[in-house]
Amino acid sequence: MFLTKKLLIQLDACTAGINFCERNKLFGFDLSRINEIEGDTEEEFVSWLKYEMQNEFIFDDSDNIVVKKRISARTLANYMYDERGNKTLEITVNYFKPSNVEYGRFEYDSNNNLIHYYNSLNEWVKWEYDEQCRILREYDSDGYEKKYVYDIHGHTVYELTHHYNKDIISTSKYNTQGFLISDNVEGNFNILYECDENGNIIRILHKNREEKKLVKYYPNGQLKQYGDLKIPLINK
Repeated sequence: MFLTKKLLIQLDACTAGINFCERNKLFGFDLSRINEIEGDTEEEFVSWLKYEMQNEFIFDDSDNIVVKKRISARTLANYMYDERGNKTLEITVNYFKPSNVEYGRFEYDSNNNLIHYYNSLNEWVKWEYDEQCRILREYDSDGYEKKYVYDIHGHTVYELTHHYNKDIISTSKYNTQGFLISDNVEGNFNILYECDENGNIIRILHKNREEKKLVKYYPNGQLKQYGDLKIPLINK
């Protein structure tokens, strides 16, 4: 799955922090190398991507990440998976304070959809899905809540986010080919997209900031450049 949905703002099959299976692709990246998505906004995601490329990973025979060395944060994270390849446990240890251990647990439904995450800090997140395994609702211990509405083709056309006692409405439009052409977030920004013949986003226009971004790909479909951010080719 290459870049055919909302670029960096809201990805097609997920929201922040959801663990992916290898069958999915993030901009053509092999998710056995990068399998977590973080950041609800473009700036957050770009920062995360720059940070993530500085880390080191160890994989098991199924290409699951079992150890992640966070170089800049000086932490070491270990992961465990169930028989279906879903991450069920993460344990993080600080280099300088080995006694400072944090854990997070993940629970899934029979369709391998992540439905519950909780950690040692008493934080939790829950997800609800429809019969097509599309996210309908996401909510957490901080009072954050997000609801989704889809069109008959399965595209996200309406999102309602409730956070800090505020409601934010986001709408998306698609052309007759099913390619994303615009996003509008109430009171924030309006974004227009230009796609190639395959539906990959190649140009983004932020109307509120009068900013344009070019998007380029390697021949294998991996994201090569997003605006000024250049991403090296990743070969497994």
